[in-house]
Amino acid sequence: METDEYIVTYLFPQLGNEELTKAHSELVKALETNQARVVQSRMPVMRNLAFPIKKQKSAFMGEVEFWAEPSVISKITEALKQNETLLRYLITKKETLTQRQIQRPRRKIETDEGKEEESIKEKISIEDIDKRLEEIIDKVGDS
Repeated sequence: METDEYIVTYLFPQLGNEELTKAHSELVKALETNQARVVQSRMPVMRNLAFPIKKQKSAFMGEVEFWAEPSVISKITEALKQNETLLRYLITKKETLTQRQIQRPRRKIETDEGKEEESIKEKISIEDIDKRLEEIIDKVGDS
């Protein structure tokens, strides 16, 4: 069967170093037990949360990239639901950019009159910048 690349992003509550390492290892083991092939695993780092989750204002956030068949994602989801240490998790399918998407040309901005304007502003010379800085310094010095 065809496999796809996925990323699971997760949050652990504030834990000690040993507990954090153990929780991370258990998460990776849960993926591997459910026929996922782990490609890359990043140890979680402490992050301040935008809003409290289960009364936690900060949490350890980590990611694991893995390959799996689409049919086993539901099994992986069930395994992660059983993990009582996890605050939250999100499994996303990793999208790869095509060569065409990478080389997409820049669009020009059109005004109301239908005229095209360049999307990059006109360059300013160093002499103009120096002159303007001297004017500002003179004004500040006079104050």
